[in-house]
Amino acid sequence: MKTLSMFALMSLLVPAVAGAQTQVPPVPPVAPVPPVAKIAPLAQVMIPDLDAIRMSREDIQAITERAREEANLAREQAREQARELASVNRAFAYNSEAFAQTMSSSFSQTYSSDRERSFYDQGQNALSSRQYEQAITRFDQAIQSKGTRTDGALYWKAFAQFKLGKSSDANTTLSELQKSFKDSKYLSDAKVLEAEIKRTGGQAARPENEDNEDLKLLALQGLVNSDPERAIPLVQGVLASAGSLKLKERALFVLAQSNSAQAHTILVNTAKSGTPDLQTKAINYLGINRGREGGKTTSAELMEIYTASQNDDVKRAIIRAFGSSGDRAALVNVISGTTVSTLRNEAVSQLGSAQGGTELWSIYQKEANKELKLQILSTLGSMGAYDRIIEVAKGEKELELRNRAIRSLGNMKAERSGQALIDIYGSLTEVDAKKAVISGLANQNNAEGLIACVRKESNFELKKDIVSRLSNMPKNKAAQDYLMEIIK
Repeated sequence: MKTLSMFALMSLLVPAVAGAQTQVPPVPPVAPVPPVAKIAPLAQVMIPDLDAIRMSREDIQAITERAREEANLAREQAREQARELASVNRAFAYNSEAFAQTMSSSFSQTYSSDRERSFYDQGQNALSSRQYEQAITRFDQAIQSKGTRTDGALYWKAFAQFKLGKSSDANTTLSELQKSFKDSKYLSDAKVLEAEIKRTGGQAARPENEDNEDLKLLALQGLVNSDPERAIPLVQGVLASAGSLKLKERALFVLAQSNSAQAHTILVNTAKSGTPDLQTKAINYLGINRGREGGKTTSAELMEIYTASQNDDVKRAIIRAFGSSGDRAALVNVISGTTVSTLRNEAVSQLGSAQGGTELWSIYQKEANKELKLQILSTLGSMGAYDRIIEVAKGEKELELRNRAIRSLGNMKAERSGQALIDIYGSLTEVDAKKAVISGLANQNNAEGLIACVRKESNFELKKDIVSRLSNMPKNKAAQDYLMEIIK
């Protein structure tokens, strides 16, 4: 207790001492150095005057021997330190290699996928800006990544080559697509593009023709609103043409604005069997359509597309569509029907957005996967479901899950979870769990809670931790009063 009191006293006095101007007292005179012992360590031998040296041969030998012993000792200590350092380095190297082997596969796949997506998106942006040379460069980089978008990158590279009038290069690229990806959804578009190359004789695109495409689409949009029966087949023709992705996306947008059953059917068919670029866009529009009044999209339609697709990007788009329309039952089905962690995590996140706290809690209680349970706890915390979080913090057997719940409580306001943290602290025995509560209370600036915990605590190190945190609350009266109480 005496040590803790001194700790508290120092916490109170340090700010005052730091601000005070102290006067340095005069330095007292140095006492005369006593005579050197007959046999002393070499470092203590003083030679003020060569004429004053009076030592026998035995004295010199003794000093030399002592110096030799000290040098040998220093060398042995250096060798021992070198051995320890080598051992540490070997352990570090071993652990680093083991860690790298464990993480390299997952990290490499994630990094490669993100890199490919970045190149692919940059290529599409360049196409939209009609910077075809740059688009070819970016699609080449996506192709070299050898990921899931390689077939799409090959098709759009050929499209950019066609726009530049490089018909031979475009045909070569299309041949590579057809040879390497026999089941690709871009094969139908590739045949259309080949026909367009033959029709135009491989001539470079003219700006006035491209501008004319945009004008046609604006005209189609006007027709959809006034005469959908005539306009929709024309829009469907745009989707089947050798047009840019930007043009086809705008065609889908025109369809999405229509209340026509035919327009809805085209959107559903595109979401089912279109290229992955158009699939995700059509799914987004179907989700928006479902969320608005009078929308024709059904949960069965989206689930059918989800089940049939092998593309995770398409599946994620459908999960987001379920979330945007508030279809919590469909999201629960997704979680229970797949083992792919990225898709399950996306569904959990969308359940949170759809205020599916009840469904999340039900899944948590049945789920065996710890990582998904951690994701559910984070989502419940962001939703402010503090009753469920308190329940986990009090009763969860798995330490990591309980600590996550405790940290979530610490991120809430003190009036909502402060008392719960104090109650939990009294029931804990694990030091790490107690530290999590202490951190949570400190995060809330909850001096009263910390004081309640320190009064229950018998572990001196934990008491020091709490007092240290209280000492960092200089404007909190309760904290300062408790520090004074320790000192008294």
